[in-house]
Amino acid sequence: MHRAIELNPHHQTWYHIPFFYEAYRQGQDEAALAAALRINIPGFFWTHQMLAAVYAQRGMADAAAASVKTLRELYPGFSIQTMADVHRIWNFEEDVIDRMAEGLHKAGLPEVTN
Repeated sequence: MHRAIELNPHHQTWYHIPFFYEAYRQGQDEAALAAALRINIPGFFWTHQMLAAVYAQRGMADAAAASVKTLRELYPGFSIQTMADVHRIWNFEEDVIDRMAEGLHKAGLPEVTN
């Protein structure tokens, strides 16, 4: 992705998604937040899932709750189980899924669809 950005400085903002996950997986929450904020796709529910988790991990409860609210508006019924199921489809490592679940739990996202 670094090379793709180098080749096209006017790249799509979703190019930052892998940077988010790599930083988040390593517990580098400041870098993960910076990457998530660069995605800048307001109607893309995954952006709000990423933001909710990393805001919560950083202790930013109000921002995490706002991201959960937006996430649930964009994807009614989204839950921690939804996140885990989809991440497994995409072959994410269990440690990433577990850390994401931890962050989303702290953010107040329901465990299962209610």
